[in-house]
Amino acid sequence: MLSTMSRQKRAEELVKGAKTEVSQADNAFEAAKERLQRQVEKIDKVRNRLIGKTFKEFHRLFEAIRNEPAVELAPPSEATIAQQLEPLYRKSKIPPVIIDDVKGGKGGAFFLALLAVLITVAAAFGIGAVALGLPLKPETFMQLPHIEKILAWLGGGAYDPALANPLYGAAGLGVAVIAVWLIVYSVSMGKRVDNNLKKAQKAFDEAKIYAEQKRRYAESMETLAEALEKLAQDYETFDVFMEEFNATLRRIRHTEGDDFQHYRPISQEKVRRAAECAAAMMPLLSIAVVTTEGDPSWQLLNTLPQTEMLSNALIAEKPCENLTASVPQTDEKEREEEPSTHTQEKDRKKEETPQAEEA
Repeated sequence: MLSTMSRQKRAEELVKGAKTEVSQADNAFEAAKERLQRQVEKIDKVRNRLIGKTFKEFHRLFEAIRNEPAVELAPPSEATIAQQLEPLYRKSKIPPVIIDDVKGGKGGAFFLALLAVLITVAAAFGIGAVALGLPLKPETFMQLPHIEKILAWLGGGAYDPALANPLYGAAGLGVAVIAVWLIVYSVSMGKRVDNNLKKAQKAFDEAKIYAEQKRRYAESMETLAEALEKLAQDYETFDVFMEEFNATLRRIRHTEGDDFQHYRPISQEKVRRAAECAAAMMPLLSIAVVTTEGDPSWQLLNTLPQTEMLSNALIAEKPCENLTASVPQTDEKEREEEPSTHTQEKDRKKEETPQAEEA
């Protein structure tokens, strides 16, 4: 019984642990997803304004200048960051784990034990009645003299009539009833508990796998949100300076006309710098932010230092010409082969484990 109780308690602990694992993973995932969605909404708002309004106005103003500097202004992709993340959101929708509460099974075990006790008593009285030549009728077992005879036979009369005693028979039958009750109840509860423990362990294992997958997506979303927050700040800086460049081009065209060659040297330098800085920004606006595995892309992580350098150059009024190197590109095949942040972390831990053991 003690073993049965301990196994039942273990099953209950496993179910509780499984629910905790799932709940914590779901909460972490939802928090990370909400943060990411807020950052995506923010960066798309800035990026859409930059591409759809500020850059278009600059392109219109710059193209209106004759003999303008030979600077290529390739239009950035108009696909939003949110559109890029749709596959990640779909992929992170993992089927939920079904965790059933542990069923005690005491009611079923009690019923079986009671049934076994009734069968035992009926069998004992039936055998005694047959041995004593009494008719197997309900009336037989409702008459006190017949009951005493049967108990006396069970209490020793079956072996020696001189030993017949109804009290011994009642006591012996009582012991047999208790023994049958305990045996049937224990066996029934044991089977129920074994089944509960098996189901609980399966639910716990499935919950661990589910929680690990959810946490992996949560970690990726947290990293993405942090990277996009930094990127949005740089895009804000780009937009402010592009507005300034637009105002500069409007002023120069208004005061000096549309022919670049007729501009004053200082105006030519302003136009040239504006075009070079715009050209440096273009590739930084068209990047893949996630891999096919749902991790922050190598391209995104390598773009952040470049956007920061360009922002600093704009603020310090330094030339942008040396910052126009294209953003590192990765084609679809390379992104598929690119190890995820989660995989890299696992590999790193595997490499550290043997070193720790040697130490």
